[in-house]
Amino acid sequence: QGCYNLISINLENINTPRLEKVSNLFDSCMSLLYLDVSSFNTSSVIYMESMFSFCISLTSINFGNFDISQAINIDYLFYSCSDLISLDLSNFNSSSVKSMKYMFRDCSSLISLDLSNFRTSSVEEMYFLFSGCTNLEYVDISNFDLTKTTRAGYLFQNCKNLKYINFKNVIVGNSTELVLMFES
Repeated sequence: QGCYNLISINLENINTPRLEKVSNLFDSCMSLLYLDVSSFNTSSVIYMESMFSFCISLTSINFGNFDISQAINIDYLFYSCSDLISLDLSNFNSSSVKSMKYMFRDCSSLISLDLSNFRTSSVEEMYFLFSGCTNLEYVDISNFDLTKTTRAGYLFQNCKNLKYINFKNVIVGNSTELVLMFES
């Protein structure tokens, strides 16, 4: 945390089979431009909150087969990654996640985000999920299940350029809070 001047890091062949917590791992690596975590063994990781938060110069991340299948907390995962242009999260198995609040908050360079593969049936909190994504135009949350979600307010707050949201197949269920979902 706080490796402000770090521009690059080679994680090739890093061996992390029993790693359970990577919270804040790259937090505030403000000069980091690119990150390849494709060989990172995260199959046992439970806590991933703020892993990439405040990596304000980061433009892309290669996830490859990055495994989040055991993760229960991915809050603030990309918080304030303001230069991130795109994210390929198609291999993310989010079925164990319970909390993903502020996950993409202030990712102001993101234009489109496809989360159609996300399984959110265990998620309890996801408020401010896309808040501050000011250039976001397209979001696919077509398979979100909000049945256990009690707090989902302000999801798209200040998403001023949002043109299309795919809500197809979204299950709202017993969600008790969808307040100011589109507030800006």
